[in-house]
Parts: sequence; structure tokens; C-alpha cells
Amino acid sequence: MLKWAMIILVGLATFLSDPMSGGGSQAHAASNILESFTGNWRGSGLVKPTPQADQEAIRCRLRSNNGRIKTRLVMNGTCAVAGFIFRLNGWIEQSGSGNSYNASMFQSLVNITSKSFRGRRAGNRLTFKFVAIDQASKKPINASIQVARKNANRFDVSVSRSLPNSKRRVSLGTIKFTRR
Repeated sequence: MLKWAMIILVGLATFLSDPMSGGGSQAHAASNILESFTGNWRGSGLVKPTPQADQEAIRCRLRSNNGRIKTRLVMNGTCAVAGFIFRLNGWIEQSGSGNSYNASMFQSLVNITSKSFRGRRAGNRLTFKFVAIDQASKKPINASIQVARKNANRFDVSVSRSLPNSKRRVSLGTIKFTRR
């Protein structure tokens, strides 16, 4: 449970980008997107470490700010699942065009092979894709974290992954965040 819970939590730090851009120039839109997610957030939901496992409750608290760079969102916080507490520290920033983002989280985890995560915005969704190692088979799998903006005070984070030796995707759960 511990390793997949950490993979799920990778997404928590990757989700604080507002996938709804509004208008204006790309640089201005990126700044507004990231600025709209500064503040304090709390999340809860159900997740599971593997496709066959039972769902478990997860709770998170995050703080985010722009610091000195308006096109970068810096965040930290904690999440708890199955009696384990995880720290979240990292950043998200716009990369190049208005629809591309990069994030950096949990670089030292054994089961994640990506050092940074690349994301794309489409409408009200932002999706980050990365590679992880399946605990049972020890084979690489594709995983993704999707953030769906609901309104100014709420967004959902969904995590999915492929099965080893298959392109079939399965959901690992959703965490619903609200502004505190």
C-alpha cells in the first residue's frame, strides 16, 4: 500500500493548476491560472494501491503560493492514507505554450521512474502522465493524474494506471479538494 499511496500522492501536488485559462496572452493566462490556486486546500476521497485492492480513505491538506515567480506554483502539505502520513513538496510551472506544464515531486521514490511530470491542459482538465513500476510484476506501467476544475473553490484529482503487459487503464481513485 505504501508505494502506490505515494504514487497517488504525487498527483496531489501536480493538481493545483487551474485548467481553465480565461483570456489574454499566454504568459498572463499562466500567471492567472497559478495565482488562482494560491491558498489553503483540503481534500478527501477513496483510493486503492492496486486495481484488485479495496478502496481506502485518504485525507490531504495543501498550502500553495507563487513565491517570486508568477508562472510557478510552489506547494507543500501532507496526506494520510491507511495510517501513513506523507509530506508533499514541489512545484508546477507553465512550460512554453499555454497548454504545457511541468511539475516536480517525489523524485526519490523507488517505484516512480520519472524525475519530472509533463502535463497538458484541455478545456477544464489538466493531465500529467508518468511511468511507475508495478509492485507485483516489477514491470513499468503508464500512470496519469487528471485534475478537473469544478469551480473557484473546488477541483477533483483522479489517478489511473495501465495494467502490466496491457494498455487497459484502471482507476485508482478520486480525491475531491475544497478551499479551506
